[in-house]
Amino acid sequence: MKPLVRLALLSIALACAASRAGDEAPAALYSFADLYRLTVSAPPSAGLGFAEPQIRLAAREPEFAAAPRRRRLGGASAPRLPLLSMRALIAIALGLAAAGCERAAADRAQTQLVARVNGVEIAARELRAAGAASMAQAVEKVIDRELLVQKALQSGLERDPQVALDIDNARREVLAQAYVERAARTRAAPTREEVRAFYAENPALFAERRIYRTRELVVSANPEMIDVLRARVSRAADLDEVAAWLNSRNARYSVLSQTQAAEEIALAFLPQLARMSPGELAVFATPAVGNFPATANVVQLIYSESAPLAYEQASPLIESFLAGRKRLAVAQDEVKRLREVARIEYVAQFKQSTR
Repeated sequence: MKPLVRLALLSIALACAASRAGDEAPAALYSFADLYRLTVSAPPSAGLGFAEPQIRLAAREPEFAAAPRRRRLGGASAPRLPLLSMRALIAIALGLAAAGCERAAADRAQTQLVARVNGVEIAARELRAAGAASMAQAVEKVIDRELLVQKALQSGLERDPQVALDIDNARREVLAQAYVERAARTRAAPTREEVRAFYAENPALFAERRIYRTRELVVSANPEMIDVLRARVSRAADLDEVAAWLNSRNARYSVLSQTQAAEEIALAFLPQLARMSPGELAVFATPAVGNFPATANVVQLIYSESAPLAYEQASPLIESFLAGRKRLAVAQDEVKRLREVARIEYVAQFKQSTR
């Protein structure tokens, strides 16, 4: 199995193990940028069903600005997955490395008192969960929450059966996450040899990385239609000729022009795109995923520009990615081990539903 496809299969299998059946795209239809965010940003417990990673769609520029929802070249639509430039990924990796050096100072800062609400002290560590754009907004959000919590306690809401159940479920989820994250953290560091091997096995992402400009026809197509489309594309001179043929058949399609770096392209199709010459046509088939129908992307390469990454540039992000992948693997192995030694007894009707 090719290294790029193996990478996708391993990472998505770990990161998305708990997703609803039928809602996930095949592994190799994700890009390296998708996999990086899934493995590095998501906690180890994310792949175990405790909590879904909160991932926003981001633009390919380093500023992480919001981007319109779009379908990547030959890949599955992923409205909650990032499309990041390699420079942005490297910035994340370097930031993670620097964060370890600053953790001690940050821990001291977390205990700093920021406000009192009716005598209840609020520490800086409570601001992290506020999700505000600025420190001042975070403080105000936490104060608002504290006022509501105090009123809820005065009203005795913690004794409401449903509220009590929700509080207990939240406590158990936090404990489960904390355990698997601590177990994974101590065994996740990749070796220098592993980092070098990953760099060497994926030249299209690093040493031979390119920026691709493409025009595409995104066609709604069943498997039979895809076979006919491939045959027609093989005889076409350009994308406009394919579009005219689709119009003659009243086929539904949309036109798309994109400029994408190698890390933004579905891993299953990157090797073929890397071999294409300007003007060449190819068909990339994408199966139905969740609410998205099966499609075929008819792609014409306009041009590609060399943008390689030296080992020294790529190694921080590779190290972060491999560490994240190891954390997910360790977390799954630990849960598997615990299940093997535990005594689990299903009530009859629920045992049938787990098969």
